[in-house]
Amino acid sequence: MKKIILSLALTFCFSLGLFCPIYNVSAKTYSSGEDIEVELKNVDLTPYVEANKTDIITLSEVGFGTDDYKLIVYVFNHDKKKLSKNSVSNKINVAIKYDANQQATEYDNFCLKYISSTKDEQIYKFSIVDKNDVLKNLATEMESKHKERRYNVAGVQLFEVGKQNAHDNKVAKGYIYSGDKNELKVKGIETIQLEVHPVYYRTQTSDIAGAQNQLNSVYFSIPNKYLEDNFNLVSVKCEWYEYELDSAIVVDGEELFNRLNEVKGEIAIRGDSRYPVLTSEIKTTDTLVPSSSCYWSYNWTGPFQTSNTTTERITLLFNKDKGEAVTSEEVKDAIYDYSSSYVKGVIQGKNGQVSADLFKGSIEELNNSHKTKEIFITDEYNLLSYSDTHNWWQSFWQYGFNAPDDEESKKDIQAIYKVEDKDVLTNVSENLLIEPVYVEDFAKYYSKEKLEGKSTHILRFANSYYKAVDFTYGDDRLGPVTSGFVAWETVYFDFDVIHLGFSNGEETLIVPVVADPVDLVGGLNWPTSPDNNWIWWLIGAIAVCAVIGLVAFSREGK
Repeated sequence: MKKIILSLALTFCFSLGLFCPIYNVSAKTYSSGEDIEVELKNVDLTPYVEANKTDIITLSEVGFGTDDYKLIVYVFNHDKKKLSKNSVSNKINVAIKYDANQQATEYDNFCLKYISSTKDEQIYKFSIVDKNDVLKNLATEMESKHKERRYNVAGVQLFEVGKQNAHDNKVAKGYIYSGDKNELKVKGIETIQLEVHPVYYRTQTSDIAGAQNQLNSVYFSIPNKYLEDNFNLVSVKCEWYEYELDSAIVVDGEELFNRLNEVKGEIAIRGDSRYPVLTSEIKTTDTLVPSSSCYWSYNWTGPFQTSNTTTERITLLFNKDKGEAVTSEEVKDAIYDYSSSYVKGVIQGKNGQVSADLFKGSIEELNNSHKTKEIFITDEYNLLSYSDTHNWWQSFWQYGFNAPDDEESKKDIQAIYKVEDKDVLTNVSENLLIEPVYVEDFAKYYSKEKLEGKSTHILRFANSYYKAVDFTYGDDRLGPVTSGFVAWETVYFDFDVIHLGFSNGEETLIVPVVADPVDLVGGLNWPTSPDNNWIWWLIGAIAVCAVIGLVAFSREGK
């Protein structure tokens, strides 16, 4: 059995005003097996109990300089919560770059692989998943330059079973290993704790016919001490998981809702009366062999019928009156509550509780949905409108005389924006590019944080499209009637801020962040653009007129 060299002499650290119960390492030998009680039998847990918080007991470096190198994390789970054993659900925020003075200049999140836990769930043991040997290579480099290996840890995110997101627990410690005996020193490090709020904004049109631009953002506040001496927030490193909803169906009517709800999760069988026929923007060509096509359909395609987009199974389903939107929370809850099918399995993270059937793409594509990005204050977004990107003829061909109203494009939108008093006085939604539903809560938050000596910032991290189209309910008994709409949007799970960058033009300061990950899921609003069936009515009318003209002409000739 492999051995971990540990010594656990309790010390205390008040660096940066933080109480940090620490275990220094010298010469005690512990097993690297799964028996935590044996490994930590000489550890006094009293300081962790009295601290009344979940924290890391120690970060153990194992096998440095060998192929067996690994980092083991022992977590004191104060409230004995049942934590996820999914290796993507739990994470640790660790520095991955240092300058010549050994000040951390970049942080990143690493997944924690579950090893074992005590029976009472009080202590959990994880190993850090060092993808691409980032930490191993950094340790080797630091040993070569400084004769020590440093691991700065900002926080540890732990996912409680049954919750929707992980909770980030502040650690704020630097673990420094050195010497032949693998001695450990622990120092406090500076962190910023953020309360992150997700918001979005939609235009009425976009450069794509029938779609709306969506600007996806979060807001948070920063203590003003970080903005003194001409320092500004200039960069934010963050990560998230990005998915595109396969289709969300909103029904105006209880009868159709009940029929669809009965077959939720099932693959529609063509011709089976249990599955209603739904179509959007259907077009019929009366030729020698009549044919039909439509933009979207459910249980419709057959001989001489084609559909640009098809839904095979009903997943997200809502019942709303005409014009009434589905809120963000309703969509998010429906995603978490869905359990009718798991044909493609489950998405990464979330303790395996979200079905992959809700989203477009194969399971392999969905498993590559993770994004990590450093966003800078110089980054900008453009939300282009339909009228600004299409000429009159293009608009007429798409919509006829029923084109959407002209809308001015929104250009050069700052990715990082410090909110000012003038932004929250009037017209807040347009000033800050957040949906009206968020304005009241935002204004209260801004005022509260200002009184506490903090400045509120908005981080715009991605733009996407939202598309919704009316559908028609085809029923042999009643005939087609408009019954609702189908929508597609991109959702962002477990958005997390990793570190913040501050600069005054000469100096740069990187501060790691402790913040709970959040989900950004947009609501579902009814279509804002008219359909484009007009051209087919026009062609039909021209054809009818032509037939009438030919008949009249032939009679005249007689």
